[in-house]
Amino acid sequence: MSTGGPAVRSLSEHRAGPPVYGPHIATLYERLGVDPGASQADIRAAYRRQAQRVHPDRGGPGSEAAMAAVNEAWRVLGDPARRANYDATLRPRPVVVGAPASTVPRPAPVEDVAEGRSFFAVALPWMLVLGVLGGIFLFTAYARDGLGGGSGTTVPGESVDGVVGIGSCIVLDSRARAVETSCAGPHIGVTEAIVAARAACPLGTEGYYSLDGVRLVCISRD
Repeated sequence: MSTGGPAVRSLSEHRAGPPVYGPHIATLYERLGVDPGASQADIRAAYRRQAQRVHPDRGGPGSEAAMAAVNEAWRVLGDPARRANYDATLRPRPVVVGAPASTVPRPAPVEDVAEGRSFFAVALPWMLVLGVLGGIFLFTAYARDGLGGGSGTTVPGESVDGVVGIGSCIVLDSRARAVETSCAGPHIGVTEAIVAARAACPLGTEGYYSLDGVRLVCISRD
């Protein structure tokens, strides 16, 4: 037996077998017996009629539940703002076809990746060359200080920089400490080795403290 309302078809109807109908749920308008386009005055009058009909004082079976349903319908439909929100729920919702656009960030273009790799391919060899040159410079400066022997003999006409190295011509100051001088002028000998202050100089050389007193300048007499 039909209830007079629209039937709800299940998904199984589209697959196979006879149509299946679910229970009809009355709208708030149907509870009061008015159309969805009824005016507020018509809704108020319908509420009074239904309230008198199902009022619990009449003592009918299920009258309390029926009265509660009528009161709820009036609470919503009697207020224009609540009624507008309720009417919005009765409208069919649009069906969105297709998946939403993906928000996963796309990988960088191949051209950008290739450009970055080519930059490092060009820059890396130069960075290595600069690193090697820097190491050579530090090693040379370290050796020139006398810890491991330097090159750079002081020859006639060459300027004196005050750094004693292997081959430097030496004079003694007032405290008998070794001082570099020009080989073109008077000097007592040429530096053969530079060792720690408490180490022994090679045979055939004489040791004199450096100006800082932490090394021995081993010279051979001219």
